Amino acid sequence: GLINLAAPVLLGFYNISAEAEHIVKTSVLIFGLNLPLSVSNFIIVIGILRSGGDTRFSLFVDSGMHWCVAVSCMFVGALVLQIPPALIYLCIVPSDVVKLIIGGRRVVSRKWIHNLTKQ
Repeated sequence: GLINLAAPVLLGFYNISAEAEHIVKTSVLIFGLNLPLSVSNFIIVIGILRSGGDTRFSLFVDSGMHWCVAVSCMFVGALVLQIPPALIYLCIVPSDVVKLIIGGRRVVSRKWIHNLTKQ
C-alpha cells in the first residue's frame, strides 16, 4: 500500500511527460498489487524449498514459470496483442499464481524435506 501511495509523491521530483508518468504509475500499481504474490513465492521457493534441500525442484519451478509462462505471456502481449508497455508488466502475474499453486502443493506434500546432514 505504501508503494502505491508514495508513487505520485516521488514522481513529483522528476520532470517527465504525462505519458511517462502514466506508464510509471500503472507499473507501480501493478507491482504493488502483485507484491504479496511475489513475496509469498520468495518465501516458498527460496525460504522453504531451497532451505529444505529441494533445490532442483526450486530451480525448475522458478525458471520454468519465468520462461514458460511469464516470457510467453509478455511475448504475446507485446507482439501479438500490442498492449501498452505498463500492462506488459501485468503478464508476470499468471506465472506468480501458477508458481504459488505448484510451490504451495509441494510444501504441503512435505516432499521437499531432505536430510541435509547425510555423510
